Amino acid sequence: MVEITSAVFDIIHPSPVSLKDLSAIAVSLGIWQCKLNQHGGRYKLLIFTANGEPIWLKAMLPDLPSEIYNIIRKYVVKFGHSLYSWVISHFRSIFHFHDRHRTENILEYIDDFVCDYDGNIHYARTAERMMRRSILNESELFRIACTYFFEDDIRRIWPNVCTTVNLEGLSLNNFPQLYYWVRYLRNELNKIVFDPGVYNSLDEALLGSCMMANNRPSMEYFWFRVPLENRLRAALIPYAKPGLARSFVRFILPKLNDAQLDEFVKKEGWKLMYELTLTGSGQCDEGLFLPTLTHIRSKMSQSDFLQLTFKMLKLETDDFEENWGSQPKYWVYFCSEIWNCVSPDLKRLIVERALLESGGLYYVNSHGLPYFKLIIDDRRIEFFLIVLSSATSEERSKYWSRCWRDLLVDLRDRDFKRMMRLCFENEDEIARFKRNHKRYFPTK
Repeated sequence: MVEITSAVFDIIHPSPVSLKDLSAIAVSLGIWQCKLNQHGGRYKLLIFTANGEPIWLKAMLPDLPSEIYNIIRKYVVKFGHSLYSWVISHFRSIFHFHDRHRTENILEYIDDFVCDYDGNIHYARTAERMMRRSILNESELFRIACTYFFEDDIRRIWPNVCTTVNLEGLSLNNFPQLYYWVRYLRNELNKIVFDPGVYNSLDEALLGSCMMANNRPSMEYFWFRVPLENRLRAALIPYAKPGLARSFVRFILPKLNDAQLDEFVKKEGWKLMYELTLTGSGQCDEGLFLPTLTHIRSKMSQSDFLQLTFKMLKLETDDFEENWGSQPKYWVYFCSEIWNCVSPDLKRLIVERALLESGGLYYVNSHGLPYFKLIIDDRRIEFFLIVLSSATSEERSKYWSRCWRDLLVDLRDRDFKRMMRLCFENEDEIARFKRNHKRYFPTK
């Protein structure tokens, strides 16, 4: 039976979870169990999904009201992403990638899954249940125990595997949890090599390695072994690498005291929020983005919000296609929440400093921002519409007069019409504009 457990420690200010959401999570797990049974438990998630949505779900739930269907779809997609991540980061590393049967057949573990209230697999609680399975040999149980720092199990199993454990291929960069425990149990910690030019101690280096592995229990273990004054500095070393924003928010940010949080936000606050807009989409992680923003926005300066809004307005094509191509509604959600945090004075500054030029916005080099020209296209239209809505009618009108020909080329028809409705006072003005430029807007 699949278990759902609270994961309030995983997010900073969790929102209440409704009975409807809990029921949808349970249904989504049942749906995945059904699909895995149909396919013999073989790992074929990529066949199940297309553009971020299961192509088979509508056929399984044909008569549900759209509101209920959409909630279930949300958690089916979440669990699918979570299952994919679990296979990559847990299953293959513990059971060896080359062991084909163990890698592909996950049906035998489906009843061990424990989900948090956000609909994602709870790795540590799932591992606890797997430790009770008789189908696993002691070597596999030892790897699980080391991965999740089940110290009692580690010491209990070690005498039975101490002569067979092989350190080949293990290092701080490859399965650091198992590497640490084997070296520790053999009294060989002095053989673990780390860069003293980067880290001050072995515990700092192990904290960084476990952050890179996105492993909560091991991160917590070494976090408290590092002296208080060095913790934030040590955590920021791996955080500088791409893709660790979610890990940092879930496991490190809640542990920072006020002074550490002030220091972090001053250095990295706006960058963290931008990274979350990129990494959050694949997991539909609006439940992580907003609590984090709520937690740190009072400590972010207006200059931070200026940097963040400009970065989001200048979203790179590759970033958008990779993260938002199939889920644009989450991008709109993130943009709206960021803009709501911007003070009225700063909103005015952003609009005023955005000189209206042909083809898009031309930003003045101020507040340390780079000088660039922003082309408004279908990737950047959503946030730009939010920003432009704070402009005056006169500013929108001037922008339209200068840019409408470029927008007609760069935007899809529906987005062009949305821009037109924002820049004109009423439908009569739109009709008059079209009549005056009937060469571009022929009547049907």
